[in-house]
Amino acid sequence: MVTRRGSRTLGLAVLLGCVAVTAIPSAGGAPTDRGDASDARRVSVEVPSLDGTIRRVWIKESDQGGTEGVAHAGVTPIQVSGPVSNRIDLVFVGDGYTRADLDTFHQHVESKWEELAAVEPFLTYRDLFNVWAVDVVSRESGVDNDPTQGVVRDTALDSYFFCFAIERLLCGNRGRAYSYASQAPAVDHVVLLANSTKYGGAGYTNGAMATASGGHPLSGQIVVHELGHSIGQLADEYQYGGPEVYTGPEPREVNVSTYTADLMAAGRLKWWRWLGEESPDGGAVGTYESAYYSLFGIYRPTENSLMRVLNSEFNLPGREAMIQQFYLLAPPLGSVGGARIHGDATVDLGLPDLVGAGYDITWYVDGSEVAAWADQETVQLDLAGRHRLDARIVDPTPYVRDEQFRDGHMTFHRSWNVS
Repeated sequence: MVTRRGSRTLGLAVLLGCVAVTAIPSAGGAPTDRGDASDARRVSVEVPSLDGTIRRVWIKESDQGGTEGVAHAGVTPIQVSGPVSNRIDLVFVGDGYTRADLDTFHQHVESKWEELAAVEPFLTYRDLFNVWAVDVVSRESGVDNDPTQGVVRDTALDSYFFCFAIERLLCGNRGRAYSYASQAPAVDHVVLLANSTKYGGAGYTNGAMATASGGHPLSGQIVVHELGHSIGQLADEYQYGGPEVYTGPEPREVNVSTYTADLMAAGRLKWWRWLGEESPDGGAVGTYESAYYSLFGIYRPTENSLMRVLNSEFNLPGREAMIQQFYLLAPPLGSVGGARIHGDATVDLGLPDLVGAGYDITWYVDGSEVAAWADQETVQLDLAGRHRLDARIVDPTPYVRDEQFRDGHMTFHRSWNVS
């Protein structure tokens, strides 16, 4: 397990899976023997398709050693926007990249990060992330079963397509991947990139990691979807892989529900604030039957959000949940008071940029608002004597409608004693 430093620890469970011999035969061919079936456990894994649809299957995964064969690796910063204590740290580890391929690996990481950061709300809040590339060196370029079954390459993380006899399912040695990732300054989420142009990847519904082919321009979409799970705590909105009729309790996830729109509106439940609003993924927010792996008895907010089909957008309830979790995981400012500054000081709030948006900022001197400084992140003081300087910072994004959450987690106060 890779753990987060300090008091914020995120379990990075069961993602870069390796499949044992027991498998369900498919048209893709027989599975490869990759482990001892006696040590395997069943895990739920999401498989991406070229048309953007996702299906959930159960595989048997073998535990593998986390440190065996792991060498010291260089760590290349791709984006460092702030201290690890208040940023979300995304760590890419590569497989099938030789030392001569490391420039290609860095290009693949940058490409995947840009693919991820083009999707809202990652686009607006990209400065809440640090991105690291761990330079894992393999003996040979490429990965197993690429482009076809039977191709074998000697790589650091043993990545391979046709995992569990499914062509697009890309697996690797998760223990080693975790160990390499831990060499980064901090770890919140790990992505294993394979040196391949073949479309494929993997996402695990109970994990906080993903795999993707580094050289395919759309393979990163499964990573975006998985971050919807691990950051936004969002449920899957597709209907594959579960019972036909959902008969369980009301799910804890905010984007699936047993309630109809009428019940939501009447009881102020789940996504009631968004009902009837036009959603970024298309259509109006309502209650659409089929979600959470079942056809009936369970509803999703929109027809086709990113949690249902890849190459889409988060719907409005999903986008709000993502933003809320950004602030819980990476609060850009705490409430800080008592700092002492001179009357001619330049005061900079040091806020991360919001792409295409901004903060509502109010400055006060001795309790009186300074209207001329409204919404300025940096002010130049010209004060004589002793005073108290205060700033109130609010993220006013319309994509959060829970005002209690905004007051508690998206509003910040700073204060200074001026002398």
